[in-house]
Amino acid sequence: MSVQSRRIFALSVFIAANYFIGIHLRRSNTTGNNSSIIRKTYNDIVALQTQIASETDNSNFTNDGAPYHISSSTEKNSSISQNISSSSSSSKRTISNHSVQLFTSKSSASRTNINETETKNTSLFIETNTTTIQEDKILRDLLIGFALNYNVSAIYRTLHAFHEKVPGPQQYIALFVNLPEPIKIELTHRFPRVILLDPDEVVAPNMEFMNISRSRLNPAHRRYVYQTKWLSDYSNQYDRVIMSDIRDIALYSDPFEQLVNITDKGVQVYTEIYKYSEQPHNQRWIRACYGEEYLTRIEDEMVTCCGVIAGTTRALLDYLYAFIKELRVKAGCHDVGTDTAVHVKIIHDVLPDVQIVDSDHSLIRHNPSPNREDYEGEIDQTTGGIFNNDGRLYALVHQYDRCPSLIEPYHKRHDISNESEEFKHSVGVKVTQPSQADKKMEAATNKSDAVPDNSAQHREGIVEDKSTQSRAKCYPSSNNTRMTNTSSMVISTPNVTTNKPFLSGTFVLQTMGEMGNNLAALAYYYAVKTLAYEEFNLNLTLHIRKQNVGKADSAAQNVKCLKSFKDLDFDECNWFQNEKGKICQDKVNNQFKGFKHLARCTDNHTILELSENLRTTSGTSVGIRSFLKVYVDMLNDPSIMELFREMNLGWTTDEPWPFLCNEGRVHASDQLINEFYSKGLPQFFAFDNETKISSGCCSQFPEKDENVFHYRSFIKDLSRNNFHMHWGGAELRPNNAAKMLLESLPNGSKVALVSGRSDMDRVLAYKHAFQNSTFSVRVIRGKKSIHDFCFLAHAQAGLWGTIQSTFIRWASLISTDLQNATLYGVNYPMRDKKITSSKVSSNPDLARVVHYPVFDVSDEDVW
Repeated sequence: MSVQSRRIFALSVFIAANYFIGIHLRRSNTTGNNSSIIRKTYNDIVALQTQIASETDNSNFTNDGAPYHISSSTEKNSSISQNISSSSSSSKRTISNHSVQLFTSKSSASRTNINETETKNTSLFIETNTTTIQEDKILRDLLIGFALNYNVSAIYRTLHAFHEKVPGPQQYIALFVNLPEPIKIELTHRFPRVILLDPDEVVAPNMEFMNISRSRLNPAHRRYVYQTKWLSDYSNQYDRVIMSDIRDIALYSDPFEQLVNITDKGVQVYTEIYKYSEQPHNQRWIRACYGEEYLTRIEDEMVTCCGVIAGTTRALLDYLYAFIKELRVKAGCHDVGTDTAVHVKIIHDVLPDVQIVDSDHSLIRHNPSPNREDYEGEIDQTTGGIFNNDGRLYALVHQYDRCPSLIEPYHKRHDISNESEEFKHSVGVKVTQPSQADKKMEAATNKSDAVPDNSAQHREGIVEDKSTQSRAKCYPSSNNTRMTNTSSMVISTPNVTTNKPFLSGTFVLQTMGEMGNNLAALAYYYAVKTLAYEEFNLNLTLHIRKQNVGKADSAAQNVKCLKSFKDLDFDECNWFQNEKGKICQDKVNNQFKGFKHLARCTDNHTILELSENLRTTSGTSVGIRSFLKVYVDMLNDPSIMELFREMNLGWTTDEPWPFLCNEGRVHASDQLINEFYSKGLPQFFAFDNETKISSGCCSQFPEKDENVFHYRSFIKDLSRNNFHMHWGGAELRPNNAAKMLLESLPNGSKVALVSGRSDMDRVLAYKHAFQNSTFSVRVIRGKKSIHDFCFLAHAQAGLWGTIQSTFIRWASLISTDLQNATLYGVNYPMRDKKITSSKVSSNPDLARVVHYPVFDVSDEDVW
């Protein structure tokens, strides 16, 4: 039988089956058992059609490997779909036509070869005319993304938000997942406009698509192959598509409103706040893949992110075909950033008419907190969302989970804990009711401004690994390795007053950037260390994984001036810079591989939860408690510890237990600082009083009645293209700074002017302005940056400077004798992101000392 005949036969069987199923459903009250039989029959037919299609996949592609696109209107919507409903005495469920739908193959008569040497101005599609989508047409929209290895809670959150905020009957969401079949069925019952896809069924493991094999690609980059293949197969089913990351997006309204006037001419990509010349990560990725000359050519362009791309189906497939074609050449040019580099190349050099959209005026936004600190703008009290510069609510925010203040309201509205116990049980989520003691402890935890963290929370969805062959080499495990499910929505913590013996643990902390960023990372560790000791009877040992750049070396030397860190080995994990660093990196990588291996071998919930949690960091104490609870459960389980010893996954022979590790940049959030400021945080960062002079860390100190003013001079470091003005780093000019001091200080007050590396003419301008305001002024210019920081940290009478300076911010936090700190912010026309209100610390001790006034001024009042 020919391939075409087999296709016709399979399609006939499918039509007949749907016909008789429809008759059966209309004539009888179908029971649950009959429903499952019907569903199985339906799925068998789908599998048959998929098998036939897979046998002829190569015939559906051009010499270049790009799928043929059928653009004839008579061939659109030739799919056959059928709603299958089942009812029982207690409930009625419907399987959406999109949850089990079958599409017919493309007509072979319409195939046209696509030339390998297509020019930049030629569409990859057969039709070259450009059309605008008619406004009176009922549009079919699709949001597509990758959610492999995500737990059920994370997938649920996205599906719930989509069905609530994107309510159109012709608006669908397609996710690639590897969930067990029963869970997928339950989710499609609950969310009728979801399409759950198995990547291995879209592109088989041994199949090449567009002449590229999955095995050549980083797992994170394989998603482009899967999405391209599926979209090309079903391109006639949708008019507009948003291809998006899934784990870190928040939906507040319909993002397809951004595409109202979209045309087939090009995709939309959305800017971040930086240019490539100002963003070192993008520079590193582009340089590795395309060289320094190419980076120089595009350095003045605004950074765009490949995490969210939108357009008509035709335009998006143009982008994806070009992307796969380029990926064939550039696969592996960088371990992490290949997709970003290829994305940059495609939108600037390959495709015509790409629309680079300013996120400040669109409905889609990347990275609302580029400095990895909490969001400072206005938050909508109804939705928990944020606004663009036109006052409109962003519909989709990518990387929202970098902002603790955005996490809590979004997760609260879309959390799976709001569902019925029956539904949670059906998808494998066991949520226990908190005891009275749990409720009291949670209430005590939330007396601070803690933001419940559900992003690093309870990994309820346990995914069974399909690779049964990989189980052959599993280490032996006892029947006791399955622990009590730790997915309780309230984290129950041990009481330190009990007589339980203390456990030992290891924490590997990633530090990046200059001294201020190092201190923020160490403050995060302090929160983890304190909670571990006070609530989990756990002593942590700290190891540092230092960034391999020059400024990290000087930052490490400066941090070692603080007593808590003077004996810390910052080179222990120095990113392959030395042999110790290589051993450390191998150990980190091996442990994460071991986590996944043990989780697969033992089907152990605790190991799986910890392996997912450790690479994600929480900005709240609730989130920290979550992964500490899992960590302690693991340390207390002898069978798990035996497996770790057998696999040699501990840090060293002296520290044989599993270890906690943050990968990437982490900062202590304002919530953590407020909570732990009165629990010894300033003392943790104290200078060593015995050696601070002899060690060269400090050169002089302010007098007891001397106010200290810090001029950071961002204009010197970030003046290119007025970046410091756009970012918010402009500082009050001398006369305005003098007026600010006069509002709080009496005439004749002593002022020490700390100026660092500032240009001397600007320093003298401040000195003269202060003297003209009757102040007694001396200029402090330390030979080293640590000298300036030491001077600031020892201020007693008062401390003044811009809130954008991490130096003065941390000096105000660690100074134990400081009476007043004024960290001012300024709004001015050139500033891109305005400060909406003065910040007030929720910690009363901190609020008495540190104040955050905001001044609205003109561009001429700052520099």
